[in-house]
Amino acid sequence: MNRERPTDEELLAYMKSPTFRRRSARMQKVVSDKWSRGEQVSFDEIADGLKLPLDVVVGGFAHSMSKTFGVELVPVGRVQ
Repeated sequence: MNRERPTDEELLAYMKSPTFRRRSARMQKVVSDKWSRGEQVSFDEIADGLKLPLDVVVGGFAHSMSKTFGVELVPVGRVQ
């Protein structure tokens, strides 16, 4: 997103949209295909593909890993 950072409300609305669901499904396939070829995908690539700020993608990954492994992460505020 090439403008000021979207508000949390704007991000939430976008992440509930059909457009985001399509991009998410496409990125899951890209990540899976690259992984099967032994290639890595960066958080930057994922953020660009999903049209989300990088910190949202990294935060989502950290949240998923903490739930998966049962490890509590220290919450970090948004960088202004």
